[in-house]
Amino acid sequence: MKNSGTFIRSLVPADGNAIATLVDFNQILMPYQEFTVDNIVEHVIVLEDLQAKCGLFSLLEAPWPNNVTALSSDAAQMAEQDKIKKEGQKVYLGIYHAYGNGPWIKKGEEILQNKNSLEQPWALMAPFFSTNETALLDEDLKIGVRVENKAQGNGGLKSSDYISIFGSWRKKTEIRKKKDEGMEAVWAELETLKLAIYGRLTDLPANTLLGRSTGTGVVEQISQSTFAKSADVNAAINVAIEDLAGAAPAVLDTLDE
Repeated sequence: MKNSGTFIRSLVPADGNAIATLVDFNQILMPYQEFTVDNIVEHVIVLEDLQAKCGLFSLLEAPWPNNVTALSSDAAQMAEQDKIKKEGQKVYLGIYHAYGNGPWIKKGEEILQNKNSLEQPWALMAPFFSTNETALLDEDLKIGVRVENKAQGNGGLKSSDYISIFGSWRKKTEIRKKKDEGMEAVWAELETLKLAIYGRLTDLPANTLLGRSTGTGVVEQISQSTFAKSADVNAAINVAIEDLAGAAPAVLDTLDE
């Protein structure tokens, strides 16, 4: 099973205003479900890259953040973003998440514009940065995108416009054997019974036959350490009874006699 992968999806005018699924991690991890009967399966998934290449040829050319880098101040980055928002035609790209079969939830929005009528790269996870950030993802997560049809924008893709969105992910999977809960319960009950029996035996007075302190009493023969196995207990009791009977003939070898 793959420990890494890539995905790609192209949006064209025909996609309209629908959300397009980029990657569905629940489907990618589906083969692991056969292990979940007897094992605990845990995944750590990292989204390493999320980018777009845009050919927005129907838009007028727009300002470009040439002077903003990853080392620029927050104020400089915000100023450049405000400039782009106010000037020129643009396309809004919404980024969505969904968990399992749940509804899509909008997590962010990127503004895409035309520059010199050429295909342009966009780093969707970290706008204006030369490299992307990484993100930890849930195993039942889906990622989707949609061209947002906003009145103040271009209103969607036209003619030969397109947006190709791609990325990569990697995962680490750990499979651990489940505990046998039934046997765990049995052992717990045996431990409780063992302690209860030992407690009752140690309550016997020292001057009784079973609890006498002459070295042959059952309590003296059976210490707590010998309770590990029931066979040990039976053997110790038999030894104690034989000691009590001593050399008495069979006719007298009873507690009544």
